[in-house]
Amino acid sequence: MSDIEGGLTAERSLRSAQVVYLGISGVLHPSKTTYELVHRRSPWDDGHALYEGVPLLESALQRWPGARIVLTSTLPWAHGLPPVLEQLGSLAARVDGFTYEDLTKRAVRTIRTRSGTTRNLTYSNEDYWRMNKSGIVAAHVAWLQPRAWIAIDDDDVLWPTAVARDHLVATDGCAGLQDGATWDRLLTVLEANFGPEGLVPLTRAQHAGIARAAPMQGGKVLESLPAPGELGVDGVPPDAGPAKAASEPEIRLSGLTVVAGRHEPCFTLVDTPT
Repeated sequence: MSDIEGGLTAERSLRSAQVVYLGISGVLHPSKTTYELVHRRSPWDDGHALYEGVPLLESALQRWPGARIVLTSTLPWAHGLPPVLEQLGSLAARVDGFTYEDLTKRAVRTIRTRSGTTRNLTYSNEDYWRMNKSGIVAAHVAWLQPRAWIAIDDDDVLWPTAVARDHLVATDGCAGLQDGATWDRLLTVLEANFGPEGLVPLTRAQHAGIARAAPMQGGKVLESLPAPGELGVDGVPPDAGPAKAASEPEIRLSGLTVVAGRHEPCFTLVDTPT
C-alpha cells in the first residue's frame, strides 16, 4: 500500500473520531527556549524532565478511550515518528500521525483559479512552513473532517477567537500540563467537545500529586497512575517535599461553559479568590 493509499485509509477511519491535535514542547514538558528566556536557566536544572506530562494526559483521556492523537509538534519531522512514540507511553497507541506528513504527503486541497475553474493541489514543504500553528490545524481539520477535535499547544498566536474559545487549550510554555489552571481548562474543553464519557477525572489535588511526581520519574512514563491513597495527604506523594500552604487559591469551574482566557507568562502569579 502506498503512502497516499494509507493516508486515505487513515482519513476515512478518523472522520468519525475525536481528535486531539497535540504539541509536545511547552505541553508535555517545558519549552526549553521559553523557559530559558524567562528564568535564565534550563528547565532540566530545575528538576523538569522530558515528557513529564505524559501521565497527566493519559489520565485526562481515560474518559474517552476512542480519542485519537495527531501530533502538531516538529519533533516527528526532525527526528522521525518512532523515537517520539517511544516516549509517549500508552498515548502512542492513540497516535495516527503528524500534521507535517499528512499535509505534505496525503492531503489534497481544492483551489479556485482566476478563470473560475478549480484545481486540486497538495501542500508543498514551503506551504507548510509558511503557516502558523492555527493555520496548520485548520488545514488538517478541513482535510480530515473529524467528528470532534481539540488542540493543546503553547502557541496561541492568531487563532480565530471562536476557535480558540471552543477548541484550544493554550498552555504556559514554562509549565505545560503541570499548571493547575491548564488542567482545569483541558478537562472543560475535552468535555465540551467530546461529551461527558467515561470515568470521573482526577481531582485538582490528584493532579498536583502526579505533576509533582512526574519529574521524579526521570522522564520515564509511569506504568500506572497512582491511586489516591498512594499520593499521600492532599494528593502529594510522601517523598515529594513539603506541600503548598493550605491557603493556596483554588480555581473552581462553573458548568461546562468554555471561556476564552488570556494565558499569562509563567512568572506572573494569578490569585483567584475562593
